[in-house]
Amino acid sequence: MVSEYVDMRRLDITPIFSNWTAYRKLARMAGYYNFNQGLLMPNIHIAYGSESGNAHTLAEELKDKLNNCHTNCQLNISALNALSLSEMTGWQDDDMLLIVTSTTGNGEAPDNASNFYDALVQKRMQQRMKADNTFIKGKYAVFGIGDINYQNFCGFSKVIDGLLDKVGATKIANRVDAGVEYEEFFEIWSNAVLDYCSDPSSNKDNSAEALQALTLQVDPDE
Repeated sequence: MVSEYVDMRRLDITPIFSNWTAYRKLARMAGYYNFNQGLLMPNIHIAYGSESGNAHTLAEELKDKLNNCHTNCQLNISALNALSLSEMTGWQDDDMLLIVTSTTGNGEAPDNASNFYDALVQKRMQQRMKADNTFIKGKYAVFGIGDINYQNFCGFSKVIDGLLDKVGATKIANRVDAGVEYEEFFEIWSNAVLDYCSDPSSNKDNSAEALQALTLQVDPDE
């Protein structure tokens, strides 16, 4: 009996397409394709900015959750500095970036996220000067970790959230501003993200509304 699933990663389809765009769209399916249901999941990239290792650990936990939900998604994880903005302009609308990042110093980027921040700032400046008319595609959500004892609490994650919105990405959830006791916020947020990512419906109305309704933000003034 022939399985209804085909592992696209095992197929070399390059010679079939002279048109690179057509090849790229099919190559995106790296993962499993169900001929009865179509593409099961978009590409999901988890990216972290971590100085002490806490954000990196949470990013790995999120990866494990998504891996265990059997969505057959193409899942990647890396530090924020490993992301390429030029590649992100070629993402599809349903590709997803899930960021877990801390803030260091007084609102500054962790070392493994500073290059990504600089690239985003530069891209936004070029867009405003009309020197760059390309926009980042895909969806995103940001989970930030900070310390309310610092004046610029969660400063870096707030800036990244705003920049991604400005350069064209689509926000699927309110930014999370978590303090040093972030475990409860992360459990709630990651479960909502998991429900959204594993939702088989085409419009994801229920899971999208639940994710967008979350407001997980520590008030440093309280």
